[in-house]
Amino acid sequence: MCLSEEISDLEKALYDKLAPGRHQIKVAMLVALTFDGKTISSDEIVNAALERLVRRADIESFGNIFNWRRSEIRRLS
Repeated sequence: MCLSEEISDLEKALYDKLAPGRHQIKVAMLVALTFDGKTISSDEIVNAALERLVRRADIESFGNIFNWRRSEIRRLS
């Protein structure tokens, strides 16, 4: 799998874990829920997927998303 496909797949997985219309959650929690015990990809790949994710029109982010523990994200309804 090429790097671009891995980032796209991870972006989709992150998006699928965000329930529409719910309160925002910490980005670190979103990453943890997405990987659910599996080995986490490199920080660079996760950050690239997060960067793509927050560009979506129905995603709202709060803070610097690359600082996972201090930022939040939510999916609008």
